[in-house]
Amino acid sequence: LEYWPDFLRILACWRTGSQVTVNALRDDLDKAQIPTTARGGLFSQAVNCGYLEPMRVLGGDVFVASTGSTANRSSVRVYTVTRKPIRTLAHRTVS
Repeated sequence: LEYWPDFLRILACWRTGSQVTVNALRDDLDKAQIPTTARGGLFSQAVNCGYLEPMRVLGGDVFVASTGSTANRSSVRVYTVTRKPIRTLAHRTVS
């Protein structure tokens, strides 16, 4: 993914166990010029790589209201940052 390195740098700023959503990362994603159309795929990739886990309660994923300007009452998934070290392009491990 074209925006993967930038997304990892943003995600690496969050502590293990933190709950994150696109709402929480939106300002940083905007500053990195990551288009909204790419964001869902980046979160999915982070789950597939083990950096994020969807937050679940009673077997179901947790969602909150989107705060995006075009949200139209949409909801966004809540994720938990895992313990897996994130390696950025500089190969620096951030925990």
